[in-house]
Order: sequence, then structure tokens, then C-alpha cells
Amino acid sequence: ARIPRSPSRRRRRRARLLLPPFALRTRERRATVAVEAEATDRHRRRPAPAQNRRPVDQPHPGASLRDHEGPPRRPHPRARLLASLLEADYFGENADLDIWIDRPPPEPKFDLMKRMRLGGATGRGKNRLNLAFTVDAGRRKGGTNGAVAASGHDPEVVRAARSLRWPHGRKAVHLREENAGLARQWHESWDRSLVEAGVKEGLTDDTEEKVVILEDDMQASPHFWRWTRWCHHAYGDRPDFAGCTLRRLWTCAAECGQGHAMKGGPTDADAAPNFMYPLVGSWGYSPSASHWANFTSWASAALASKKKPYVEGLTPTLWYRRMEQMGDCPGKKCIWTQHHIYYADTHQDRYTVYARGGGRAGENTTLGANWIEEGMHFRGGHNRSDFQRVMTWDDETLGRFDAEPTRLNWSTKPAGGGKGLETSWSMEQGLQKNST
Repeated sequence: ARIPRSPSRRRRRRARLLLPPFALRTRERRATVAVEAEATDRHRRRPAPAQNRRPVDQPHPGASLRDHEGPPRRPHPRARLLASLLEADYFGENADLDIWIDRPPPEPKFDLMKRMRLGGATGRGKNRLNLAFTVDAGRRKGGTNGAVAASGHDPEVVRAARSLRWPHGRKAVHLREENAGLARQWHESWDRSLVEAGVKEGLTDDTEEKVVILEDDMQASPHFWRWTRWCHHAYGDRPDFAGCTLRRLWTCAAECGQGHAMKGGPTDADAAPNFMYPLVGSWGYSPSASHWANFTSWASAALASKKKPYVEGLTPTLWYRRMEQMGDCPGKKCIWTQHHIYYADTHQDRYTVYARGGGRAGENTTLGANWIEEGMHFRGGHNRSDFQRVMTWDDETLGRFDAEPTRLNWSTKPAGGGKGLETSWSMEQGLQKNST
């Protein structure tokens, strides 16, 4: 299945804010998206089998996206991410910005989380695009040394949020009254954003808008929204679909023989550039509304029950156990992704769609680059991104969504019955060694 080479673009002439908040009525006209470069034979893939290449209609221009970003460590990562979001192509869809700023935890060393949401309107004759992201401003280099305002929030973060000029629509800043922690920020922010927008029922299976969750040390491709809206359009109705990610696949969850490195995805010539894998891509994750509503409901019960979210044979489970030994799990500093891994291993809506990359830089590119900043995920900044961003759209790679996509199990083998795991004793021995 292929996305048309020249999809229509809907441009706003003027936005009018209606009640309830975030409802925007637009007067629009059609335009054409120009493709910057043709794919060369060197970058083209072998055509998919005929039965899998039936055309996919262009996504409805009223499709919507909500985007969440992770915590920025220093002022420049936050500015870098915001600059990339400001410069991205939204196809003329209105985008309102809501900024959610979390309070710091009571400990002397803390991570201050902030949520930012960009939204517009959905429905007949309307567009909606929502971007939301978290920002972290604790005690670290280049920050405010943990300073807090009378409200309990980082004054630099609040000042930056309130002074930000967002030309794509409405902007609002909300200060959370208590510290939520990492998992709650991820689990609750989409639902709470809808409630604050006047949607009384919050997030449900029928929610039409989309969401993207970004880490603050990321930098988005100008084409991230174009790819995301088409990803949801192509696979959003599949019962095994969980969401889409801007992240380039690197971690092989079950070791897979070559260590952790996946190098972008399957390498066989017949594999589609966009493929499915059960590991959630938390750097630029865009879950479907139904999946996120179901997962967060399940996760709430699972966290309350204190059941161990182990999936034996997977490397992330070893990481989670190590965090337990360090006292970080369970708790507000614990990674939320391990519960998603357990959910994906036991539920039908398990697959995340990844893109290998494309454009003039070939396949060694990503829709969401990570700058490996010092903070929650890395020790010591590297002052570089993990991969180059996709700067040129290519229909033969990014725009190819097969009707029957390539699906991989945890071991990156073709998905079928069972997990396809190859549990290694060396993995368990490594865990035992680390615990001594």
C-alpha cells in the first residue's frame, strides 16, 4: 500500500477560537505538497508483492495529533526541540499549545516535569493537531539549580513557557498542584488535556485526535507529522496496532544474536521500510486513542496490584530488575515502559510501527533524533544526535505502508505463534553478577 505522492494540504486562512476551548473553526483552501526529491534507484526497495500493494487513500485532512515530549535537561535542548516543532510541516492545520508544568518532588534532588500540548479542532470541516511534551528542569548543569517560585515551580521554566510565541494557534500554561512522577505524567496527560479542553469524558476509544510523546532532548524531523498521520491512517483500524514512533529502532529486546543493535530494522530486501515491532518506541511515541485508553486503564490496576511486569528473556526486564535493586522501581523514578512491554506481550494491540529512514541521507536517518543529553537516560552529554534527521520526504521509503506490513516478534523474526524468544543463560548470569 502506498501513500499518494502529492497529498492535498489544508491551509488555514484565519483561526477563530470558539467555546469550549481548543475548538477552532477554519476557512480553508486546497493546495499541493511538493515532493523535494525523487528517490534514486539506489534508495528504492524491491516492490512489495502485488497482493500487498493495493493503494491506500490519502489520510483525511482532519486527522489529528497530540504530541508529548520528555523532560529537557538544559535550556538549549528545549530550544532545539521547540525550534524543530515550530519549523515542522503541519499541512496548515491549526495547532493550539497547552503547557502543563509539574511540581518538583519533595526530595532535594528532583526532576521537574512539564507537559506541553498543541491542539486544534477536529470534526467535519475542521482540523485538529495536538502536540504535548514534558520538560524536566531540576538540579543540573545549565539549569536554575533547583530554584523554585512561590508556586513551587521552576521560575525559568514558567517564564519560558509564558513568553513563548506560538504562531500555529492558541497557547495556555497550566501549573500542576502536586508532583505526578514519570509514569503518571505519561499515563494521565492526554486524558487530562482533553478534560481541561472541555471534553468531559476525557480520553476514550472514540477519541479522534492523535498524540505524539517526545523526550525533551529530541529534535523532530520537519516531516514527523506527515509520516505520523499517514501511519495512523494506514494501520489505525488494525486490532494489533498500538501506535507509531519517530524513534529509529536500535534495541533488540531479546538479544537476537547480534547484541542489542537492530540498526534500524529488518535488512532483507523484501522488508517494508515501515514495519511493526512489539517494543514501544518511547522517543516520539504516538499511540492510538483506543490502545492508550486500554493500556493506561490496565496499567493503573497493574501498578495498584504491585504485580511484577516481568517478561522473561527480554533485555528490558533485566534493566527493570536492576532498577529494582537500586531502589528506583517501583516508584516515581521508575521507567513506565516495562509495564507497556508486559502489556504488549499479553494483549492483541501490541505492535508499534517504526520507520527505517529515507530521503537523500539513505536509511541511516530518523524522524526523531535524540541528542543524548545528560539526565534521566544518559550520564554525560555527548553534544551530538544519535542519527541524522529525515530532511527530505521520499514516497518510496517513508511513504510506503504495505497493506500487510512486516511484523516482527521480540527476537525480530517474522511474527507467528509464541514469543519467538531465545532465552540465554548468559543474560541471567549477568543479572546475578550485577546483583552481587
